Amino acid sequence: MRATFHPALREEALVDAQIAALQVEVSGIKEDLSDIKTDIRTLRGDMKVANDSIAGLKIETTQIRREMAELRGELKGDVGGVRTEIEKLRGSIRLVVATNTIGQLVTAGLILGVVGRALRWF
Repeated sequence: MRATFHPALREEALVDAQIAALQVEVSGIKEDLSDIKTDIRTLRGDMKVANDSIAGLKIETTQIRREMAELRGELKGDVGGVRTEIEKLRGSIRLVVATNTIGQLVTAGLILGVVGRALRWF
């Protein structure tokens, strides 16, 4: 003989089963939410470290820019000094070339005079 359940009991058992399934789903959602909260805390910590690193990089970049500006000023001064020295050197070279040319002309004149007298051109 087969046992028959009262329809109200069957419906109550079905509702109980649905409630149990929902409780399992809610429990899973709570675990997922807990994991998400943990991930958010970790991300906040990681973001703080990243923000601190970015701030450090900004400070270093500012220092590098300042040093580059100082070096640029020094370099301009050095280039100006080198140009002045080059102009002095050019002047000295011109003087040496002129002196050398005069010396060569005097030497040529002397040699010509000696040769001219030896050959009785004069």
